[in-house]
Amino acid sequence: MSKSNPSSEKVSLKTAEDIQKLIGSMSLDEKIGQLFMIGVQGSELNGDAREMLQNYNAGGVILFARNITGGAQVKQMIAGLKSCAKYPLAVSIDQEGGLVLRLTSGATVLGGNMALAACGEKLYGEYCREWGRITAEELRELGFTLNLAPVLDVNDIKNPGIGARSFSDDPDLCARLGAALVKSVQDGGVSACVKHFPGKGNAAVDAHLDLPVIDRTLDQLRNFELVPFKKAMEAGVDAAMTAHVVYRGIEGETLPATLSYKVLTGILKDELGFEGPLITDDMEMGAIKNYYEQHEACFKSFMAGADIILICHTKELQIKTMNYFKEKFICGELCEERLHDALTRIFRMKARAENFHSAAAVSPDYEKNSEFAQKFADSSLTLVSDETGVLNKIQSGVLDLKKTKKLFLIEAKFSAITQVEDIEEESPLAALIKNELKTSGTELINEKFEVKIDSAGARGLLESLSGRGLGESPAVVVTYNAHIFSGQMELALGVTKKAAHSVAVAVRNPYDLMGVSEKACKLATYGFRRSNMRSVFSTLFRGLKPSGILPVKFIKK
Repeated sequence: MSKSNPSSEKVSLKTAEDIQKLIGSMSLDEKIGQLFMIGVQGSELNGDAREMLQNYNAGGVILFARNITGGAQVKQMIAGLKSCAKYPLAVSIDQEGGLVLRLTSGATVLGGNMALAACGEKLYGEYCREWGRITAEELRELGFTLNLAPVLDVNDIKNPGIGARSFSDDPDLCARLGAALVKSVQDGGVSACVKHFPGKGNAAVDAHLDLPVIDRTLDQLRNFELVPFKKAMEAGVDAAMTAHVVYRGIEGETLPATLSYKVLTGILKDELGFEGPLITDDMEMGAIKNYYEQHEACFKSFMAGADIILICHTKELQIKTMNYFKEKFICGELCEERLHDALTRIFRMKARAENFHSAAAVSPDYEKNSEFAQKFADSSLTLVSDETGVLNKIQSGVLDLKKTKKLFLIEAKFSAITQVEDIEEESPLAALIKNELKTSGTELINEKFEVKIDSAGARGLLESLSGRGLGESPAVVVTYNAHIFSGQMELALGVTKKAAHSVAVAVRNPYDLMGVSEKACKLATYGFRRSNMRSVFSTLFRGLKPSGILPVKFIKK
């Protein structure tokens, strides 16, 4: 590939004519490079990143938690990356809120989709506007141009990788809130990217690991999974991301959507009329690499309708694939018309950040934004059920947690159970409660357990807790997707049955609460962040009344 020198002149993308003039001035190598969004290593501009931008003309970069140590650092890194690019560089991040936040230091830690859906009708408008405003302001301040969110997958209990990343199991609610977030983020000068088209909420396999298969027919997809995406298109979303899922119910379909012309071009571009760039999900995920030669799959995806190829980790694969695209152009399998269409879509997206009026830019008020994050967490906290009135007893003083002999806090260790989430090391709940009880005579017994604790471990821990007075004491048990892990569910059920009074807190997917004792007070937070844990603490010790509503139905698997 030929080297491009960074331009000292600002490229104009103000009009369609500007974009066409720019594309017409580019070399073949430059055009091919613009089709790729790459991951880089390290937390500063290094030789590999510089090479990919200057020698291979990569049109976009995606940053992960591995690249970020703080706001000032990532701002400097992004400025360095942009300085290496001849053309406007798309700088993207998965800043979904809640479970998936690549940027937690130097930015406001906001709740995610299901937490928004839990806030209820009266708050939807205000909270979607604030979420988008804060996210756009803070990302733009650091130099990001594209947020790979919101997730528009309509959730299903059996999906191991989506859960609270989704708004709901109601496609209309997903559509309404998704479109609102798209508008609020893009009004702030940052492009939004809806994912994972055409919807993978019904998948029972995590695509990071293997290839999921969904049996929905095309008519079923149109009436369910496609509803949020259609609404986002109407709202003018700048970009969309593909799903590595085979939709076997579509007649004749055997390929993952990412490689399917019928899905990407036939449905998204032709039927729904989408005019922005379509970005692949990471082409290094198990759903692709376990079954295809990755560089060949990338080209197949592009010819099926994807406009930007996302390769998140391996420089050698990035280079190999770019060279493969050039070979395909030279031999005639990649035509100028397809290349031109993709580039037009890409630069239309890039125009948002380039043309966002500097006078409209506002420096983030991080203190104010943090106050909203806590207000948001408080508003989303949901009392799912409390058949024996445990919470009322606590808040009325009938059951004073500061006057009991012992209080048990049994917590799952928050840890990554898929390859997509970034996890805080410690829950602050124990420290908050310990500080609250320091002048009382109550002994806090705090036990932590592994998310994937097995049945023998669960029984052993329960036996130990029983021997220390669990049966005569109140207990709080904090679960982390226990509905997927049988040992964790066994422990939570045992604790809530055995304790004199119990509060069960589901901090990721709310489905955990289906498996605990009916005598427990059941709380759903939809996230494990510090703001979520402060909301739980405030409910137990400060009289916070949970006002959230459950955005999903509890149906046995």
